[in-house]
Formats: sequence, structure tokens, C-alpha cells
Amino acid sequence: MKSYTHPLSQYILRQGITLKDISKQIGINTTALGRIVNGHTMPSLQTAVRINEITKGKVKIIDLYNAFYKANPQLKKGIRTRKSRVDDK
Repeated sequence: MKSYTHPLSQYILRQGITLKDISKQIGINTTALGRIVNGHTMPSLQTAVRINEITKGKVKIIDLYNAFYKANPQLKKGIRTRKSRVDDK
């Protein structure tokens, strides 16, 4: 089985920086960022946008949310999509 690495973890490793370094740039504490990277918490939209800005687009917002659901597949099963109004016609 192939192991999975969070996209932000990959970025941190490639850049040779620490979680503490990037958490200061983002403006959240290291514990909160650690919970995001470990898949325990989904980042807020504001935090996801900030991560995207800090990484100059190398960590995409959608990848942050996909990483959360990859770490928590049981949550994705409960998500239902709603048909758009165009589909209803």
C-alpha cells in the first residue's frame, strides 16, 4: 500500500523549512497547522487561501480539502451533492 503525504508536508520538506516557520507566515499556531497536516482538521477557507498565497500556488486550495477527505474517507460518504437548477429543468 502506497503511503500518502499531505501536500503541505511535501512543500515543507521541499523548501527545507519547519512547520513553525510556515505557521508564523500563515498566521496560525503550530498546533493548529499540525492538525491540518495530520488530517485531523479541515482548514478554514481563510487559512487555505493563506496557505495557497504563502506557497505561491504550489499548494492548491482544492488539494488541502482533498487531503482532509483522503485522511477521513468515512466523512466523504455522507456528502450529498445537490442538482443545479439547470439539471432540474
